[in-house]
Amino acid sequence: MNADGTFTAYPDAADDNGDGTVTFFYQLSGGDTAQVTLTFEAEEFLWFVDSTPGTTVCSGTNEGTQACPAATLASVTAADTVNDVIFIDSGTYAGVANTLENTELVIGNGSTSTLSALVASRVTPVAGSSFAPYDALNGAAPVFTCTNVTCLTLGTGGTLRGFSISDSGATGTDLAGTNFGTLTVDEVSLSGTGRALNLATGTILGTGFTSVTSTSSGTQGINLAGIIGTLNLGSNRSEARRPRASWWARRPVP
Repeated sequence: MNADGTFTAYPDAADDNGDGTVTFFYQLSGGDTAQVTLTFEAEEFLWFVDSTPGTTVCSGTNEGTQACPAATLASVTAADTVNDVIFIDSGTYAGVANTLENTELVIGNGSTSTLSALVASRVTPVAGSSFAPYDALNGAAPVFTCTNVTCLTLGTGGTLRGFSISDSGATGTDLAGTNFGTLTVDEVSLSGTGRALNLATGTILGTGFTSVTSTSSGTQGINLAGIIGTLNLGSNRSEARRPRASWWARRPVP
């Protein structure tokens, strides 16, 4: 509460119009009591991940919001729902395996355009607010690593943009999905130790990967089965250990 009577409210993470309203009271200096009711708009969730945020306002129940970004992707994937949007700021994120929800949109700071433009079909800031300081994307992609697990597993109908996955471990995989529907990929790179891709049964759209490399994988560098569409693997396409056996793909005959 400010001296002039204005106030700022920070909703809990995952609050939406299904939660209805939040009501609170405050007392004026003259003794009168005011009742304030806030009504949540019908918007999809937009989650924020930032390993080194600036000023934050964290209530203990709003982790993953714009006011209190989550420090790890795992904190968000434990609470997100179908059709959500996840924004990931620049930085290095070492963590565990993460599984995305269906039709989820994941946007990293390595994307071109602005955050508001990329999420406009799902989320629009309420009047008087914005996505600052995250709206102006700087092109520095966040980098994820994991150890001998699948770093990122797809749901169905997802969209990936503007981030990198590196070093999943000799028995790990950067990105995997089975029966993933239609996947849209733009400005994503995969690299380091471990298998880069393991995709089966689905359609690929988008401009594709900026770079895909794999070294010291205990299995294939890339495994593609039943993939429809054009898959752009970028300017760097290499597998340092077994180049012939590792690059295996099967495309259904029309």
